[in-house]
Amino acid sequence: MGVKNLEITLKCHRIVGGYGEGEALVTHEPICFYLTDPKTGIVRERGHELEGKSIANKVLVFPSGKASSAVQIDGLYKLMVNKMAPKAMIVKEVETVL
Repeated sequence: MGVKNLEITLKCHRIVGGYGEGEALVTHEPICFYLTDPKTGIVRERGHELEGKSIANKVLVFPSGKASSAVQIDGLYKLMVNKMAPKAMIVKEVETVL
């Protein structure tokens, strides 16, 4: 018997004002936004726990980013321009870009 519609509330420290709510997508692996398709939000990184899944309009929960800040900001910017970025991000190890 699996849990289908588990609803939880997380209170987190906000870096940018606002409120985030939605379906969570959780990974235990760092994520590189540059390796996400900017037109679909689908993670393209081979072997990644989220490979083939879309982060678009999800509450993305992940430990940290990976790759250089320039690569991360480029990938995140392209997702935002195409309206494929996550609704909110919960990050364990915050970096300058995230």
